[in-house]
Amino acid sequence: MTQRMLALVRYFMRSLLYSLAGVLYILLALASWWIFFPPNQTTPHVDYYILIIAILGAVFSFLVTFTMAARANQAIHYPIMVRLPDRVEYLVTVLLSALGFATLLQLLVAVLATFHGPAFTLARIVQIPIVWLPVNVVLALLALQASDLVSNSWS
Repeated sequence: MTQRMLALVRYFMRSLLYSLAGVLYILLALASWWIFFPPNQTTPHVDYYILIIAILGAVFSFLVTFTMAARANQAIHYPIMVRLPDRVEYLVTVLLSALGFATLLQLLVAVLATFHGPAFTLARIVQIPIVWLPVNVVLALLALQASDLVSNSWS
């Protein structure tokens, strides 16, 4: 079961990465870095850094989950859904692949923002996953529940 899920997660992430939507998401991440963390200025404070990237990650999670669910609901993927023993497994792979792609976008912005960013303490570095991950998971779950993959007749 785990190997099947990991293979599907890799497939969905790779198919989104090499699509036009994936390129647009990467460009959106770069544009948001350019707007919120201009390269010629320093980031004013650690709290600003954590808050803005948490909001961007939540937005990325919401949008990427909608895109991933729409791609997973295409007719080309019906043979995959039939072979799986449970539909929950398919939903979990869609959710994990969307969260993985959105987290990669969030980390891209975070890494680019740290070049002229604030000085971090160990306590602030420990706070970052505690703030970012639950918000990403909640918004990805909300997007998955609102998508046609879940709301149309089966889940």
